[in-house]
Amino acid sequence: MKRFLTLLLVLIGIYKAIGQTVEKDIVLATVEKGYFIIPASALSDTTVKAVGMPFFHPRKKVRDKKMFEIYWHPGCTDGSFTITVTPKQIFFTEEHDNPNPNHLYWVQDITSLQYAVIAEFLKKDSLKGFKNLTNKYSKGYVFYDEAYSIKTSALDQLTEEEFSEFLQNCDSIKYKQIVKVLNLFNTMVTTKADSIMIPTMEELAEVEPKLYSSSISQLKDWIRFKERIIQK
Repeated sequence: MKRFLTLLLVLIGIYKAIGQTVEKDIVLATVEKGYFIIPASALSDTTVKAVGMPFFHPRKKVRDKKMFEIYWHPGCTDGSFTITVTPKQIFFTEEHDNPNPNHLYWVQDITSLQYAVIAEFLKKDSLKGFKNLTNKYSKGYVFYDEAYSIKTSALDQLTEEEFSEFLQNCDSIKYKQIVKVLNLFNTMVTTKADSIMIPTMEELAEVEPKLYSSSISQLKDWIRFKERIIQK
């Protein structure tokens, strides 16, 4: 039993020591109690291709939820966009319920005051136009933006040329929604000095998105697939 506990502590220590790489091109998020921290170099380091996130067991109740997620379906991708708030950071991701790869686009550190104000507001569940989908198994509080919707029927009526133009405008569609959510957060803070810095569209465009998953094997597959496409 002692040997087992010793091994367990060693494994926990190895995982918590992260910010290191599992592979030369994959970095892991640092695990904290109830949330995680994405390494500062994840997006800026050109040698990094992917970020490994901790896995939260869906059947284990999370009583002290520290993370907040706001997501929406943009229509110009077959996935969803999510803005996540943790006690240390805000980050923006694209996620899929299919084999297509997830991506991390943007990360910004926040202060404890900024987090406290946002957390207090979101816990009140008073967001208009947002549906609270949080349950006892959620890793954090989850809100779906019902006010943002693109009807499939409307997309079906577009010509091939119009639909192609719609897809090309995905970055613009994505950015407008990011600004909307971050401005919403800024209405919660009391002073301008505590406002969340909103990146410009140009700043986001300069960032090379990184693959993003809780499965290291999946990240490796995505990296290999992406490299094969580039070689072609």
